[in-house]
Amino acid sequence: MRRDAGDPFIAAVEPLLPVHEEREPWFERCVELCDLYLAATEAQRRWLRSRIDRASSGKLGLFGLRAAVLAARDHSPSLARTAVTAFVIVDVTGHDIRDVLIGLSLLCHCAALSGADVSALLRDVGAMGGPALGTLYREWADQYPEIQGIGAMGWRQLDTADGIGFRH
Repeated sequence: MRRDAGDPFIAAVEPLLPVHEEREPWFERCVELCDLYLAATEAQRRWLRSRIDRASSGKLGLFGLRAAVLAARDHSPSLARTAVTAFVIVDVTGHDIRDVLIGLSLLCHCAALSGADVSALLRDVGAMGGPALGTLYREWADQYPEIQGIGAMGWRQLDTADGIGFRH
């Protein structure tokens, strides 16, 4: 296949391919953003949520899912908190609430695998959210563990070379 593609093409394309690293620079920036959000005043959190548009919400939402999986792999309740915080920042910006529920089911599952107290985590971070996600987090905290599981939301847990993984 390499021979068919040709060395000039390969030389031009390879430097442009994304490099998979567990924690790329954008990941660390999102962690920092979530940390700042957690330390912010209510006025500062409200302002930050107002700055999230559809494009940035998609990226931050993907970060939240990735952070949740890494939290489960590393047994890191603090990274699970970061993942849940990313979703609360995004709120429901331009998204169907059903999509938020699908992601939240994975966040809760991974938080439990990380060793976090899922109900307390949802209550604590939900208290810093906007009206929509704040309410949803409180409701799920009250119902946990009787919430929608990952299977009901279309997720499957897998074993990968890197550790635990998920497919939707």
